[in-house]
Amino acid sequence: MMYESKYDMAREDAVAVAFEKAWDCQVLRNKPFYQIDRTITKNGVVVAYMEIKCRNKQYESVFLSLNKWLAGRQMARETGKPFIAAYGLPNGIYYFATKDEPLGFNIKVTGRTDRHDPNDIQPAVEIPLSEMKRIAA
Repeated sequence: MMYESKYDMAREDAVAVAFEKAWDCQVLRNKPFYQIDRTITKNGVVVAYMEIKCRNKQYESVFLSLNKWLAGRQMARETGKPFIAAYGLPNGIYYFATKDEPLGFNIKVTGRTDRHDPNDIQPAVEIPLSEMKRIAA
């Protein structure tokens, strides 16, 4: 089941636009159910892959499903282009870029329990904000 509303997609689009302005690039939405949300291009050439998440609260660390993390890293490893996990948070937009270096982060079983969907609980990579860069307020 997919829990992405039009509101969620609009927030992710705003994060994509912030990257386009900051990096002078195009952040293209991939087709639904593609492994990773976005592909970043410059002049039509792929330069990176991006997964975007937005949160209503500020956290000390954020989570990305292990499945998305591995898919993004495999794309990065096979193409030589970075995989970027990007987060829109109340106090700014943060990102972490990786290619094929060792993980170095905790993996926890987490997810939302308010949906009463056992499929929403899964292994996820915990990325501390202290390891991320910030592009916008």
